[in-house]
Parts: sequence; C-alpha cells; structure tokens
Amino acid sequence: GEPTILITLAHIFNNFSPLMCKVYLVEDVLMSFLLGILEGGGAVEAHPLIQQLLDLMWLLMEDYEVHECLKQLLMSLLRAYRFSPIVPDLGLQIHYLRLTIAILKHEKSRKYLLSNVLFDVLRSVVFFYIKSPLRVEEAGLQELIPTTWWPNRFNKEGKESKEVKNESSEERLRRRAYERGCQRLKKRIEV
Repeated sequence: GEPTILITLAHIFNNFSPLMCKVYLVEDVLMSFLLGILEGGGAVEAHPLIQQLLDLMWLLMEDYEVHECLKQLLMSLLRAYRFSPIVPDLGLQIHYLRLTIAILKHEKSRKYLLSNVLFDVLRSVVFFYIKSPLRVEEAGLQELIPTTWWPNRFNKEGKESKEVKNESSEERLRRRAYERGCQRLKKRIEV
C-alpha cells in the first residue's frame, strides 16, 4: 500500500539525497530527467510529475539538502539558458524557461527560490535576457536563406538602368529560392 511505498521512497531518498547536492549530478542527471518530462510539449500544468517529485523531495529530504539541490538546479538552468546556442525558433531557451516555470509553480520551492536564490545578486535578470536570433552566423540565416538575390538594375558604370531586362532561368531560380527563404524567415519571426 501507500505506507510501504513511502517507506521505500524514504530509504531511496536517504541514500540519494547527499548526491542530489552535487552540481554535476544535478546538472547532468536531475535536470536532464526533468527536461525529459517536459519534452512532450503541452502546458506545464499537464506534467504533474515535476510537482510530485518536488513534493517528495521536500517530504523525504533534509531542508538543507533540498535547498542545495534546488539552488544547484536553478543555477544549472540559468547557465544552460544563458549559454544555449541561438536558433531561430529559440527552442532551447524556451525549453529551459518551461522547466523553470514548472519548478516555480511548486509553492514551497517557489518561496525558497524567490527569497534565497533568484533575487540574490540579481540572478533572475539573466532569465529576462532574450538572445536575438538575428545574427547571421548564430541564427542560421544561411540555412533559412541559402541563396541571395537582388534585381540587376545597374549597368556596368554602377548607374541605375531604366531598361527592363528579361530574367534568365538561373536568375529566376535564384530569385524564387531567395523569396522562399524570406517567407520562412517571416514565419519564424511573426509574433
């Protein structure tokens, strides 16, 4: 029954609690596990397993162990968010923010983190910084718009030509590829 499960979990947490305070284990194992829970998508509320795990941590671990584990977890999330590569859809940053929100939805964890971790030395400011995906090399613009094109309206002297030239088939293909890339970019940055 339920008491047997709690006794078993208490024994497990008794052995693993000291390990859950180690930075490398929190970052590599716990954070990866929690991110995996949210990977399916959907609303954060649709994943009650995170809330249940936090409830168990507060119930079965010593307060100082929970405090250290949550601090390491949030600092790992902060680092991962801050140093995540820039991609046009901001997918990685959104993933880390979703986990942060899921953790902060747990009342006891939220109270501890807001009063002792997040606003200590202005750490929360990092979560408000959104990296712009518009830098060419980092944003993947070359993948979005692999071909550049512009109308050939200038003559050999660099002056604007008034005569309309017929497009060659190669130039037409370049223009269409360029326009498709521009449309993909517009779709990704629409609000």
